[in-house]
Formats: sequence, structure tokens, C-alpha cells
Amino acid sequence: MDRQDGMSRQTAAEALVAGLESLGVLRVYCVPGESYLPVLDALSRSQRIATVTCRHEGGAGFMAVAEAKMRASAGVAMVSRGPGAANATVALHLAEQDAVPLVLFVGDVARAQRHKGAFQEVDYAQMFGRIAKHVETLIDPARMSEVIRRAFDVAEGGTPGPVVVVLPEDVLAQKIDAQDPPIRTYCPPTSPSREAIAWLLARLAASRNPLIVAGSRLGSEAGRASLLRAAETLNIPVALSFKHQDLMPNGHRLYGGHLGFGAANDYVRLVESADLILAVGTRFGDVSSQSFRLPAARQVFVHVYPDPAVTVRARSPQMALHCDPTAFLDTLSASAKQAPAERAAWIDRVSGFVQAQRQWVARPPAEDGVDFGAVTKYLDAHLPSDAIFVLDSGNFSTWLHRYGEFDGARRVIGAVGGAMGLGVPGGIAVALCEPDRTVVTLVGDGGALMTGAELATAVAQNISLLVVVSNNGSYGTIRQHMNRRYPGLAHATELTNPDFADFAQSFGAAGFTIGTEAEISPVLDEALRLRGPRVVDVRSSLTRLSAAADLNT
Repeated sequence: MDRQDGMSRQTAAEALVAGLESLGVLRVYCVPGESYLPVLDALSRSQRIATVTCRHEGGAGFMAVAEAKMRASAGVAMVSRGPGAANATVALHLAEQDAVPLVLFVGDVARAQRHKGAFQEVDYAQMFGRIAKHVETLIDPARMSEVIRRAFDVAEGGTPGPVVVVLPEDVLAQKIDAQDPPIRTYCPPTSPSREAIAWLLARLAASRNPLIVAGSRLGSEAGRASLLRAAETLNIPVALSFKHQDLMPNGHRLYGGHLGFGAANDYVRLVESADLILAVGTRFGDVSSQSFRLPAARQVFVHVYPDPAVTVRARSPQMALHCDPTAFLDTLSASAKQAPAERAAWIDRVSGFVQAQRQWVARPPAEDGVDFGAVTKYLDAHLPSDAIFVLDSGNFSTWLHRYGEFDGARRVIGAVGGAMGLGVPGGIAVALCEPDRTVVTLVGDGGALMTGAELATAVAQNISLLVVVSNNGSYGTIRQHMNRRYPGLAHATELTNPDFADFAQSFGAAGFTIGTEAEISPVLDEALRLRGPRVVDVRSSLTRLSAAADLNT
């Protein structure tokens, strides 16, 4: 206390850290900067928030995004002004694309230097205004608690996304009266009206070929349970949106497949043959809608999402319900009193096609390297049922999307927005969130060298993470697109790579190499037996780039 009236005083930076503690933040991912030293000072004394020092602001942002996906609450990253903020932009873009809550704190120039072209000064409202949901600069330190609360409310509300809070360095050291800690605004789950449910149940009763398309807003344990219950109660197959094939057990008779990139033409035609599509908890963007091919013009389309701006963006549905997706499914299940229409033929048709596509057929070894599909299938078969996969972006991930076995407990964390570089830092954050579960990152050689230096963070944090690198010496996805348009052309896609096992060992991690298919089993068995950070360099085939390559021939 330093006031005669007995009221305690604290710096604005201390108020910030106290506010983050009250909001339940467990970790702050950062690259330290001189523009927010008072915050680092306050974090050094926090008993509830761990400071995770990263090697690049993009890595810090990716870690915050991955933690947000795991915890379903806003991830937090801190960076310094100018270059630091610019480096974090990739994570902000991914948070916007993936509808993930992220709060980025940016240390800034002092208030007296603003708008004068000071060292590393940036107008963050202009820089992030089209990506972030909200950008705010704290001018009055006494409003710290208010600004923090608003940042988290905006990031987590409606369509979740990124928020940027700019902190002028002179504000942070100022003393202010102790503040009441911020609390999130309580928004009770909204349920649909009786009239809306009655309208929908009438159409479901008349539908012989309905299909539910489920997405990220059902990612909680309650959401998954509600989805399965609704599917079984209403007897409707469920297709899962891009990179969310872990929302429902894939072996279930009502599992309706994965609407991702490279979906088989026959599968898309199958989905088009549904007479009603009920999209729940998904924005139903261009990937899940197969470049807005879905819904077909003749299909009844009902869209359930909390944000009205989403449901009218691409195609107007016959009914748009702006309510909580889990509450909607619970109400729908409870209201379904009559037996659903006979749909055995439709369910058998969908399930038969989807399960046939998921059957792994071993092939002869590739002549130009290891079949990464065989590596993925071995991992899938030998990991615990509650393992967590973290996927970087690239064609190598299609093997898990097509053949992975997600039974309800296993999770997958990936970049819906397609950002390369999530894999290694995302795996670190997931391993920090779930230290007792097996966490495996699958990453291409391109993504591995974008953010692979975060292996230093993995070693410093002493986490257990297995990183499996598809090393085919190419930007494989771009090469595949290039070959389709310009057959035989590989210009600018060839890569010169390090030995990733040696690369890992240079950081103090364990390193392994798979050079032939005969080495898949012994090497992965050894890598899975160990704990700590470890990397497997798979010298993978360029001729077997994608699990989707043979679907549309």
C-alpha cells in the first residue's frame, strides 16, 4: 500500500496480469520486447500464469491459437511493436479463418510519440483492421480492467476471432488504484423457438435423405455428445466439416464422411443427393461446401450458427437459426417425439460409400521414397485412443483425413485456414495443455522449416512431443497444383533440406530417420516409447503426395 487512505496501488502492467489471472489464462506465449518490460516484470511474479518464451512471434501466435482450440477459450500472445506485431500476423489471420478466439497484446511506442513516425511505430487499426474483430489502444491506464474484459468478450463472442490490444510502453509503468478483476460477460446459451423447431421437425419428417453437416462450434465435450445424440434420435447421417473429423466416431453407422479438400467426386454427388442439409455449428465455407457447390439449389438448407452475418454470407438458407448449436441439438432431440421417416436405404448408401473409402489398402513400396500414407496408418493403429494429432498444412495430412480412426476420444488440431507453420508450435501448445496424453505433429518439410526452430521452445519447456516430418524435398501441394495446370513443371517447388534428425539433435531433441518402409515399424516404435521432444525424418515419396490423388481418376 502506498496511499494514506489505505487503498492499494499497482502498476497498469500488474493490473493486466491480475486481470489475465482472473480470466483463467494459464499461459502467455511471447517473444519478449523492450516495449512491454513492465508486463514481463509482473508475469515473473505470477503464480498462476506460465510465460512461454518462443523463438518467433509467428510461433508464439500459433501456440496461442492451438491452445485456444484445445481449451475453447481465448489464447494469449504478447509481442513487441512493429516487426514483432508483423511477425504475428499469420496467427491473427489463422484465428480469423478458423474462428478461434485469440488476444494479441502489442507493446507500443509511448503516448507522446504516437503519430510522429517513431521507431517501429505502426497504425495497428489500419494494419489489422480487416483481420481482427477489434483493435484497441489503451490510453488511460485506469481502464485496463475494462479493456481486458472487452478484448476477451469480443474474441470469444459471436464468431470467435482475433482481438489486438495495443499497450503504449509509458502506460504500463503508471500507478493506478487497485481494480476489480475483469469477468467475462455471461451470455447464457440461446435456444431456438418452439415454432422454429416445429417447422424443422415437419421438414425432417418429410425428408427421406437428410444430412447434418457439423462444424467447430460443436467441438466441446457437450457439443460432441449432443451431436451424436441428435443423429441417433433423428436417424440422420452426419458429415463433418474440414479438419473436424474428430467430432463423431468415424466407425458409427451414421458417420457421413469428411467434407475437406480433395473430396471424391462421387462423394460430393452423394451429398448433393440429400434432400435436406442441416448445417450446425459450421460457417459452411468454401471448403466444406465444396467451392459453394453445396447446398444444391433444390435442397432444403437450414443453417444454425450464432452469428447472423455468417448465415447470409454465401447462400440464404430457408431457415437461419442464430442460437447456440449445442442447445439447438439438445432441443431438437428432446422435441422429436415421432419416429423418423424410414431412411435405411439412405443411411446404408452413405455409410457404405464412406466406410469403403476409409479402408486402407496396402500398396507395393514406392520407388522414390517412403509412402507417407503407410507411416500415418501405422501411427493411427499404434497410438492410444486418446492421442492428439496436430497437423500442419499440406497434402501429407490427407492420409490422416481419409484413413484416420477418430472414435470420439482422439483429437485432431489443424489449420482450417491452410496456414503452413502451425504444426511444431501447435504441437508444443497442445502438449503443454495435455501433458499426460500422446501428442503427435505431422508436418511437411516446408512447414518444418517455417517454424521448426520452436523445437528450442519444446526442449526448454521439457515437453513430450513427437514430430513426424514428411521430407520429400518439395512444396508438395503447390507442385501437385502446378502439375495439373502445367504438366511436368516443378519450378520453384524444389527444396534443399537439412537432415531433420540431425536438426532435432542440434536442439537437444531425439532424432530418427525412416528411409525405407521396412523401417517404419521399428523406428516409430522406438520414437513412441520415448518421452520428451523427438523428431522422425521420413524420406517420403513425391509420387504419392496425397491420399486424394486416386479418388477422382
